[in-house]
Amino acid sequence: MPASSEGDSSHELLSGVNPGWLGNSVWQVPDLEISRIKSSPSITAMSYRRGGGESIWRGDHHRMTVFLDQLPPVLVQVEQGPSRDLPPAPPGTLSFCPPDVTLRSVTPTARFILVVWDTDLYSALLPELGANGTQFEHLLQLHDSLLGQIATTLAQEIEGGFADRILAESLGTALCIRLARRFVGHLPLPTRLIRACPLWLDVFAD
Repeated sequence: MPASSEGDSSHELLSGVNPGWLGNSVWQVPDLEISRIKSSPSITAMSYRRGGGESIWRGDHHRMTVFLDQLPPVLVQVEQGPSRDLPPAPPGTLSFCPPDVTLRSVTPTARFILVVWDTDLYSALLPELGANGTQFEHLLQLHDSLLGQIATTLAQEIEGGFADRILAESLGTALCIRLARRFVGHLPLPTRLIRACPLWLDVFAD
């Protein structure tokens, strides 16, 4: 893939936001326009529009994106592997990148939701997950309407009040567990999540 253009912007340009929200990460994306961003100590969600061209991601956080627009075939390279074209993706398609994986893509102008969270969040939520939390693999095109709805709510509908902060914490927990179950299998919901919203038992029923 070609080198990134000089017009790229990165997380360093996000003034006013907790500077640690991406951890020790590199995110280069052309013509970044952020519409909303919600950041807490362990998880951040944002809605943004990016210009067409190459983007690069590598970080020590988990990262999930939701495609808000229909995308044509996209050129992607993971680590130093071969570049390949992904098939067209409808709105609502997700992608996931675990920590310490370099992901390059060439994408047209489009809108996305980005959610990033600290790897320590899993050890705090689910100590029984153990080392499995470090064995997650990248998922370039994932279809999970519940994950998409949670990410959208975190990025676009959560405000700043006390009740909203509780809701954001519960939704962030639900998102992390829902994704982890794709790699580890059945995982119980933490008691504090059930107390905050018992309906999650039905939502996560297999």
